Amino acid sequence: MPNRPTEAPPLPAVAFVYQGVRVSIDENRLINLTEMWEAAGRPPNRDPSQWRRKEGARFVHDLASSLNMPVGHIFSTRRGRGGATWGHWQVSLAYAAYLSPAFHRFVNEAFREWAEEVSDPGLKVARAVEAYRRRGRDDGWIADRIEGIGQRKALVAAMADHNCRKVDAVNPFAEATRAISLLVLGATPSELRESRGLPRSARTRDHLDRHELARLRFAESEAERLIKLTRAIGNDECVACCRRAGTAVRQAIDSLDP
Repeated sequence: MPNRPTEAPPLPAVAFVYQGVRVSIDENRLINLTEMWEAAGRPPNRDPSQWRRKEGARFVHDLASSLNMPVGHIFSTRRGRGGATWGHWQVSLAYAAYLSPAFHRFVNEAFREWAEEVSDPGLKVARAVEAYRRRGRDDGWIADRIEGIGQRKALVAAMADHNCRKVDAVNPFAEATRAISLLVLGATPSELRESRGLPRSARTRDHLDRHELARLRFAESEAERLIKLTRAIGNDECVACCRRAGTAVRQAIDSLDP
């Protein structure tokens, strides 16, 4: 049987979206401060490193002391491709105030909603439904989208349980997504965004129709089942299961075409 990993799957989630820019939260619950700076419009001389050296220095030190943690656990910069500066949620609030009053208010509200959703998880679903309705989506599409989100999380969890790991530029979770999308829909998420004139920050699945959502959900469900059934271990075997599921769904679709 697969060995359960000791950490959460290393796939950054989205903490919030501001002016079309996604701000990530990682598996250690640190917020991407570099993306916060980008979301705020890249104000000059206010990037995370500048803040850390100046106004933020005492705050970071005091917070680390109060939490009895090394500074590196609440504020860290990761080098290399896709490098960024990450901070504890309290650090991110202080940094948001440094960027602008409007941005600070927005982040405060986002974190307030987080706290409410922890105590009442149904609120998150209700808010998502209302947000999609404001965009003109009907209840059928919304139900498909929410079910798809649940299935996507189930697939990621299954891959993590079967020892999938993100290492440097190798991201099996993203590779599985690309493989299934390419096989089932004929294009990767980035290609779909480009062909439909969507910005890079757009959530591709928010712009798919019900049939496309259903096909992806079915492929991801079968991929999850295959990973468990075959006892796949590691990145290559799990991604291979995703490709196999995507191929089967594509063949089923083609068999129904007139």
